[in-house]
Amino acid sequence: MKHTSPRRHSRKSYLNDFHQTADGAYAYKGALYSYTSKNKSLKQALVQLWALYAAMLAAVIIAGCLPVNGMQSSIYVILPYAALLICIIRLGWMLGRLTAGGTPLREYIYLSCVPKFPTWIILSVICSIFLLTGELIYLAIYQTEHSSIFWFFFTLIFFLIAAFWSKRLIRQMQWSK
Repeated sequence: MKHTSPRRHSRKSYLNDFHQTADGAYAYKGALYSYTSKNKSLKQALVQLWALYAAMLAAVIIAGCLPVNGMQSSIYVILPYAALLICIIRLGWMLGRLTAGGTPLREYIYLSCVPKFPTWIILSVICSIFLLTGELIYLAIYQTEHSSIFWFFFTLIFFLIAAFWSKRLIRQMQWSK
């Protein structure tokens, strides 16, 4: 027999946590999460995460603007780059929600950002590894040389370092309900 809870979870189920007050306004009555790390304040951690995000975004944009041959004509280089852009945009969206959420953080914001952030970082790392591999395959097949290939690989390696650093930082952040 399937257990059914009185509260059904759906995409908008967090709206059940808002209740109308006597004056007609809505107040949040759901669970709240507080930042409890002793190492750094929330502001310091967010400043570091934003700096790392800016570095990752800059590395991806610079890699996309470099005139390497694989990025101009190869689908197995262009598709991982497009997926990497999607991952970076999603990371920025989650970081913006986390920053705007304030403290204490509402449960639906916490659940949509903090536990999912490392997963999106890993997805972006996988996309960048596919991008590097695709460019190496392109270079092996067509044996073309270009002066900017070094900078292409350098920016993607820089991206990988910043991604792993931000993953470590987000894992160190401690929250309590």
